[in-house]
Amino acid sequence: MADVIYHSYLGAISERLKENGYLDIIAPKLVRNPSSRIPNREIGEELELGEYSIFHIAEPSPALLLTLSCRVKEMFVYSIPVATTTSPAPLSLAIKASTDSLIRRRYAVVNSLNTCSTFGILINTLSVANHLEALNSIQALIQSAGKKYYTFVVGKVNAAKMANFSEVGGWVAIGCWESSLLTGEDFYRPVITPWELDWVLKSDKVRIWKQEWRGDFHGLGESIESSHASSDAYAELPLKNTPEHMHTATLVGDSDSEPESEPPEFDLRTGRYISHSRPLQSAMPRYHQPDANSVNKFLPSTALSVRARGDLAVINGTVSPGAEFLRSKRTWTGLGSDFQSNDPAGTEIEIGRMGTARGYVTTEGSEKR
Repeated sequence: MADVIYHSYLGAISERLKENGYLDIIAPKLVRNPSSRIPNREIGEELELGEYSIFHIAEPSPALLLTLSCRVKEMFVYSIPVATTTSPAPLSLAIKASTDSLIRRRYAVVNSLNTCSTFGILINTLSVANHLEALNSIQALIQSAGKKYYTFVVGKVNAAKMANFSEVGGWVAIGCWESSLLTGEDFYRPVITPWELDWVLKSDKVRIWKQEWRGDFHGLGESIESSHASSDAYAELPLKNTPEHMHTATLVGDSDSEPESEPPEFDLRTGRYISHSRPLQSAMPRYHQPDANSVNKFLPSTALSVRARGDLAVINGTVSPGAEFLRSKRTWTGLGSDFQSNDPAGTEIEIGRMGTARGYVTTEGSEKR
């Protein structure tokens, strides 16, 4: 396997290796399919990639290196030597690629976003096929997890642009899968791929790190369907409040009761409890199998109750993490702002200087400066 500019040499290289006795050699064909088993390459479906080793000509991108290393037995990289005008190109050897440290770093990055309540969706290119479908899938995936998202079209991604939005706790990049792995210490918040976002939003019961990684959008639709199926499972249960249906589900609590708040989540990275990691999580009714003495216990009540005021900022009846951050955490109010919240009188209007740049005239004594 090689980069596109060196792909034409694979036929001659494979023939030379077969002449030297290496018979079990496969040179994949070049296709346009990022979601294939080997991205943008075509191989037989009957082949087990875990039994093969890949020799890659030229240095692959970090995203391609991670993808291939998780699917094959071993991977060797043959770097192209560079010749100068004063000395010939040095000899180069195939070096075994090791992605253990890179996998551990990605695992640490995605684990730091387990309790993130607000995600930013970065669209850094509009030329990628199915980017609108991927955007809709990511938005539905975040919304089904009870979290908030903001969408940004930024063009080229850099740390300075993203640092302007301190309300966002983590970023998801939608773009070319080979350049979707954005790493670096300059970023104020971590940047992950759509596949990593799918792993972050899974519950702790089903989330298992299997030493795999992918950079394309394949599989997001299945995760959305499974998340909707798990969240809407309570709606499939029949609800009957008659004594003869003792084995049907009954709603716990009456319609006027205060909805139970979500329990705080423990962040293993910081060792603290996060109380609002899912600000948009709607309260779901809970069902159980009643006995004969509890059928009439949960009938709707007409009594009035006092509801406590919420601590989060609400915009049009919806919890807004951005407004809450602006209210509680953001302290910068802009350049030249002399307005104070405890100043009822406000600021008086003053007449400034007049005239040209050669000589200004002030209002006090018509002094010329």
